[in-house]
Amino acid sequence: NIIESSNLNLNAIFITKCLINDFENRVPFRRAIKSILRKVQKQENLQGIKIKVSGRLNGIEMARSEWVKKGRIPLQTIDAKIEYCQDIAQTIYGILGIKVWIYKGV
Repeated sequence: NIIESSNLNLNAIFITKCLINDFENRVPFRRAIKSILRKVQKQENLQGIKIKVSGRLNGIEMARSEWVKKGRIPLQTIDAKIEYCQDIAQTIYGILGIKVWIYKGV
């Protein structure tokens, strides 16, 4: 039996794959991150999210890293239920590294 998940937007792997798809289709990284944040913030059991993107952002020569954080992410707390995913996007300018942390409430 296949059961459909109602909170698919709160899966770190799904968010990372959506960002990879946007970056490979040459969407500006700030617009892609903000659109993901708007979709995810509608979920009620979300306590916090952090997205970090590293590499040649928007094709600029010098590589850098930028991150966006909404809510709280207690990375030092062992009991915290945090989902994490790390992946890379192959763009025409080079490789972008993407990391996503999601903190779901108790």
